Amino acid sequence: VFEFVLELKAPILSLQTLRTNSGFFYNHIDPYFGSSDIRTIQYIDYQRFANDLLSGKASGRPLKPKTVKNIFNVLAGIYKLAR
Repeated sequence: VFEFVLELKAPILSLQTLRTNSGFFYNHIDPYFGSSDIRTIQYIDYQRFANDLLSGKASGRPLKPKTVKNIFNVLAGIYKLAR
């Protein structure tokens, strides 16, 4: 699904934004959720993910709230297409 999101957004996003979003997906979202069907992920799962990113559990180092928000923007784009 993520590759489809990138394909759709490529014409309107800068190359740097596409790279950043890809990094968010491949470094944080995909390792955490793996092959889970995004339509089955509940609010509590998203909250745990955010908490783990902020505490460093998910990435090995704590991330800043703004970075976590940016990661969630990528996740929201994936979720919108998966519905």
